[in-house]
Amino acid sequence: MTGSEKHIALIFGILVAVLGVGTVIIWFFSSPSAPQLPSQTKVPIAETAAPIETPTNSSYFSTATPTPTEPEYVQVPNFVGFKKTAVMADAEARRALTISYTEEYSNDVEPGIVIRQSLNSGETVLKSTDLMVYVSAGPKPIPIIDFTGYPVEDAKKILEDEGLVVKTETVLNDGSGIENHIRNMTPAGGSTLFEGDEVVFYIYSAAPPSTTAPNINNSVENRGIIRDILNYLFG
Repeated sequence: MTGSEKHIALIFGILVAVLGVGTVIIWFFSSPSAPQLPSQTKVPIAETAAPIETPTNSSYFSTATPTPTEPEYVQVPNFVGFKKTAVMADAEARRALTISYTEEYSNDVEPGIVIRQSLNSGETVLKSTDLMVYVSAGPKPIPIIDFTGYPVEDAKKILEDEGLVVKTETVLNDGSGIENHIRNMTPAGGSTLFEGDEVVFYIYSAAPPSTTAPNINNSVENRGIIRDILNYLFG
């Protein structure tokens, strides 16, 4: 056999071998009994997701039982005799108590000074307790009306109920006034007074007795009538 024939025979043998191996592979995978590769099952994302870890920050997620806050107590200070402005400027007192203010009239305490307070100084109370502070507004102003012509007892009672002092003086009644009624007053109506101030009423005395003179003309006329009657009766 020549060299070219050997070369052809080798190529032919390689082709036969390749075809044979290909045939075996095709038969192997097409056979019903051939082993099947496991199918790739798609797993849901939710099942494969990593579990969510609970934050460990105890300030947000604490399982400990909260401890109840202990009540805080404060001591009531003494404001009586102090100026209202000084009390309002006391920052520590404002933090300790809920302070309110009201005014009331006083003849003895200067305006703007604390007269009294709703809680006793030194008393222990809960923080933010209400405290009412009473501040002097000075004497109470009392406007008076003109009582001219009023019965003196009625006018006197009205002013005395307001805290004024009432005095009376009797003046001669010339017949134009009514007894025990007010002719005039001091100070005049329309004035503004304060508790304890004085008012004087000038009142009429009793009216003088009538002093009407007899009518002379009537007397003469009456005498003439009587004479005529006597002359008629006795001729």
